[in-house]
Amino acid sequence: MSYEEFLATCNVFPEVDFGRHSVLGAHATGTGCTVTFEKHVYQDEQSKKVLYEIAVVEEGECEMAFHNRNLILIPRIPPEYSVEFLLRSAGRADSHKMAAGGLRP
Repeated sequence: MSYEEFLATCNVFPEVDFGRHSVLGAHATGTGCTVTFEKHVYQDEQSKKVLYEIAVVEEGECEMAFHNRNLILIPRIPPEYSVEFLLRSAGRADSHKMAAGGLRP
């Protein structure tokens, strides 16, 4: 298989109806013999906020690196909502905020 054929198979995404759904994603990495990315989405209607939390669970002393885009399809986020991303790894938490309007094409 050529490199171009390989890329064509790796970069295929399903069609999404953005009138009905939103796609959230946050790149995360981890090292170890196994790495699991646990994903949770919470919606707070009072504060008009969606929280996308990703916990990176690293196991073992291996030096392998794992990468994940953590793409997730959810019901459409109203435009007046904000989205907060929370990445957790080994007791460390980093959070990044982005307006929901930046998530749609």
